[in-house]
Amino acid sequence: MGCLLLTRTLLFFTRHGAKDDKYKEIWTGQIDAELSQKGLDQATNLGLQLKEQNIIPDVVVSSSLKRGVSTAKNIVSALNNKPILEFYNEFIEMTHGDVDGLTEEEFVARYPEILEAWDREEDPRFPNGENFEDVQNRAMPKLKEILKKYEGKKILFVGHKSVNMVIIGGLLHIDYPFRYIPQQDVCYLSLFIFKGKKSKLKFLNISPESLGNYKLFGYIE
Repeated sequence: MGCLLLTRTLLFFTRHGAKDDKYKEIWTGQIDAELSQKGLDQATNLGLQLKEQNIIPDVVVSSSLKRGVSTAKNIVSALNNKPILEFYNEFIEMTHGDVDGLTEEEFVARYPEILEAWDREEDPRFPNGENFEDVQNRAMPKLKEILKKYEGKKILFVGHKSVNMVIIGGLLHIDYPFRYIPQQDVCYLSLFIFKGKKSKLKFLNISPESLGNYKLFGYIE
């Protein structure tokens, strides 16, 4: 069993905690929003639940936006052992370009062509922004570097709604227009287990409190 543990890499995904209320009704994207107190508490709770289940990441990698940084730091502060903590620009949220800062109502009124493209099951690019393919092209190469660098370790990835959808959808071989399907709630967890080039999904979007319901014997030291 010990030899198997050395060849398996555990990649946990989570999404940053809840943002400050002033960003609640607008498209945020790469606006550098801060967490609310609720969001900080959610991150701390996630760290405490990981500690309770003796799931201590060897490394935490995060978006370099404030909401990712604060989430990652609060998770780490709740753990007994302090993992390596790294921040990457490649994992920041999708930029919606001219849409960032708009309310949902304003977005629908100004850019009906994007909604129409979604209805046609396309992957439209936001005006002066990105689409899912763009996010994949900047985020996935860096993630592969990290997986190679920390092979055999437990990695916790702290990302954003669209970034996590893109990466998780890519690992599941979902076409770009359908990457919205694997959703991730704030400070919830998903887990992929890698062995060589192969990976399998252990669980998707579970609450931290339900971690104990999943048998990770043989994967967690």
